[in-house]
Amino acid sequence: SFMTGSIDALSLATGGIEQKMNPSVVYESLSTRIWRLHDPQNCITGSSKPIAVKIPTDQFPDPDLILRFQNEYKVSRHLSQCNVTRSVFKEQNQNGTYALYLEWVPGMTLKEWIRFAHKKNEQTSDTCENTTSDNIMSNFDFENAVILAREITKAVGEIHDLGV
Repeated sequence: SFMTGSIDALSLATGGIEQKMNPSVVYESLSTRIWRLHDPQNCITGSSKPIAVKIPTDQFPDPDLILRFQNEYKVSRHLSQCNVTRSVFKEQNQNGTYALYLEWVPGMTLKEWIRFAHKKNEQTSDTCENTTSDNIMSNFDFENAVILAREITKAVGEIHDLGV
């Protein structure tokens, strides 16, 4: 049964989510869809902050996908003390529809950052007479790339230290 104002996986999967939750799909692949929405009645987090809800795209997901969801939940719970992962609030299996309710972390994904960096390089190289790959790479912001690589390495080290 559905409660007015509740956030449940089935309403997300069928598109029956209420507009006051301001839903938007932020990522979609062949196997999963991630929604960003508000929790106006503080059902999940105890606050009205936005949350991410990850659901399978298939109405009848295969057992391997369900196992991946369950493993992601377990690992995320284990890493809750780690500062480099987002919190997982809840795992749900309602009438065969699975969902993970996650902390919404604002910012740019690594994929977006890489696209932005390459787009920036393309714009810079268009103004140059010589557009060889060496010239394009010389315009790449190596300082930021090194900082990002260092932060990723520290995060992986912290996760590894926790046994994952």
